[in-house]
Amino acid sequence: MVFLFFLMTVMTLDLYRTQMLCRVPSLLSGEVSIPSWNHSILYFANTDEKTETPTHKKLQDSKKKGQVVKSQDLNAAIILLVCAVLMSIVGEYSFNKIYRFLHICFANYLNYPLEPGNFSNIASFYMTQFFSITGITFGVVMVVGVLANLAQSGFVFSTEPLKPSLKKLNPIEGFKNLFSKRAAFNFFKTLMKLVLIGTVAFIYIKDNLDKIFAVGGMSVFGLFILLEDLLFRLVVRIVIVLLILGVMDFIFQKYDYKKRLRMSKHEVKEEWKQSEGDPLIRSMRKQKQRQLSMNRMMAEVADATVIITNPTHLAIALRYNETDEIPVLVGKGADYIAGKIREVAREQEIPIIENKPLAQVLYKQVEIDEEVPPSLYQAVAEILAVVMKIKKKVG
Repeated sequence: MVFLFFLMTVMTLDLYRTQMLCRVPSLLSGEVSIPSWNHSILYFANTDEKTETPTHKKLQDSKKKGQVVKSQDLNAAIILLVCAVLMSIVGEYSFNKIYRFLHICFANYLNYPLEPGNFSNIASFYMTQFFSITGITFGVVMVVGVLANLAQSGFVFSTEPLKPSLKKLNPIEGFKNLFSKRAAFNFFKTLMKLVLIGTVAFIYIKDNLDKIFAVGGMSVFGLFILLEDLLFRLVVRIVIVLLILGVMDFIFQKYDYKKRLRMSKHEVKEEWKQSEGDPLIRSMRKQKQRQLSMNRMMAEVADATVIITNPTHLAIALRYNETDEIPVLVGKGADYIAGKIREVAREQEIPIIENKPLAQVLYKQVEIDEEVPPSLYQAVAEILAVVMKIKKKVG
């Protein structure tokens, strides 16, 4: 592989030198060709074009800046839906509280003298009544509003939008934003909301004019029941329209968000380099990992039963003892690593046996810590038999 790399490098340099020699007459005559510059410009233009989807890191960085996908229309539709539900559940309770509050005001506080001594009592009464009437509704709406935002974008805490920026004061940028696709979509969306909600409300009121005109002869409680029913049905229709528009708006906001965060191929490459680290550091890390792997393998080679060579190019270490049912390959290597394996074998007095065909097959077919395949049982058994004979003679 190293030889092939050097060969390709030499051939490339030779070809480049030949082309430069062929261009010398045209350069001397004043003829200058510049297509290579055009190609370079096109290349950089293509690499700067933002066509790639944003990476996970890009999305996370944007989220840290407070830029998330969120539809205010969808939030408004959900809150209005909750208000409609609350109207049907606690509407009567709220009406009774309001009725009692107004009765007390007109009966007791209408001619009540407003003096410094009793001002705090009056204020306390009004505040208590106000929170007892609206507290449940405000509390639920606030919680639902927070949950609706969390459901769309998750929990985000960022002070970036509060920081002063000159771009916000730039009239040119403001003019561009005013006539952008985003502004056009928002205008069309607002216009559609007005038309649809107005149409729904007009049709509903037109269909219930007879009920509305009949309120003059009703009691207060009867009027409340009628208004509650009419408002609830109207709000439900408006909520349906807003939910449809809110879902459409959320889909557009997500598309626009991903489009604004698109990256060029160069940006993706640079981000990958930053996340993975410098190429030199990665190379050193891989070299360190190879060194650790080699040290572990050499430690296993010290426990080998036999070393099979071919004789200098390859070295295969096999282990076969009382705990092994089948011989296990504990180390293998070529050239330099093969020499290291032989050195360890000599230091540990492990038998080294030359068998070129078996060494080549084991090197190609069997990985480290794998058992010898059945097709090589006989050949390996013959080698181990020789090893046992040598040990008996030595013993």
